[in-house]
Amino acid sequence: MRQIALVAAAALSLICAQARADHDRPPTDEERTRIEQALEKMGYKSHGEIEIEGRRVEVDDALDAKGRRWDLELDAKTLKLIHKEREHD
Repeated sequence: MRQIALVAAAALSLICAQARADHDRPPTDEERTRIEQALEKMGYKSHGEIEIEGRRVEVDDALDAKGRRWDLELDAKTLKLIHKEREHD
């Protein structure tokens, strides 16, 4: 009976850890600096909220040189652009 309880507790722990990993979180100060530098190199002048979700970085309302706003997804490790979608004003 005790083994079953231990196995159940371990399984629940893994499920909870995965659930936490799937939630958006704000970047650390170091991550924010790296992300903002990458955005600047890509030509974006400003941005809204930045969230990290697993292996992706989500950037809202990134403003490009032509004044257009985009929602961006970056690879969290490389900070390369994965997807962008135009925001219509």
